[in-house]
Formats: sequence, C-alpha cells, structure tokens
Amino acid sequence: MIRLVIIAAALLFIPVASAADCAWVLWSGVSINEVVRDYGWNVVDAYEKHPECIRAATKKVNAELEEAKAYQVGPESRHTYVPTELGVERKIVDIDKGETVHWSSRIFLCFPAGTDPRPAPRNAR
Repeated sequence: MIRLVIIAAALLFIPVASAADCAWVLWSGVSINEVVRDYGWNVVDAYEKHPECIRAATKKVNAELEEAKAYQVGPESRHTYVPTELGVERKIVDIDKGETVHWSSRIFLCFPAGTDPRPAPRNAR
C-alpha cells in the first residue's frame, strides 16, 4: 500500500517538474466580441525558461497599454482603455449615440511548449 502511494505521488510531480524544465511559448490572444470573448491566438515568441516568457509578456502588455494611451479618435468618439492582469481592453464609443462602436481585448499568456490554447476544430474526431 505504501509503495502504491509513493508511486502515485511520484507520478503527480512528474508533469510539474517537466513543465518547469520545458520551453515556454508566449501567445497573444485578440477578441473583438465583448460578450463571447472568443480569442484568436497567435504565437509571439518562445523562451527557454518560464520567467523569461513572463517578462516578455509583461513587456508586451506595457507596450499595448502605451499604444492604447496614444490612440487618437475623432471628436465624435471617445476611446477608453482598461489595463487587465493579462492585457488591455479597449473601447470606442460614439458620443452622440452613447453606443460602443468597437471593443477589443488583447491578452498575452505563456504556455509550455506543445500546449495550444486554440479550441479544437468542431469537426475533429
């Protein structure tokens, strides 16, 4: 019984150790649907260590925030942005109508190499 518990515990820690030692991929997700938030994903870059990937993601989020701050719209619209933990949400509102005319969210996430955040195709078997 004790041997079974030791084997089970060892198996639980193998994926954690291997994920820490593997390469990491920085992905960028963009959504233009505020309700569904169906992100389209693209690979940004790959890194040997997780902390390197996190630093790169933080730089990308900060660059996205600076771009949002500098973005100019015409006098009939208002541009707002909100930094999130993983990225930036942006909104353009028609001032006269009070309606959102554009909404987008961009996030940056690090995944172990071989992990794909994109949903599987619906017709996959």
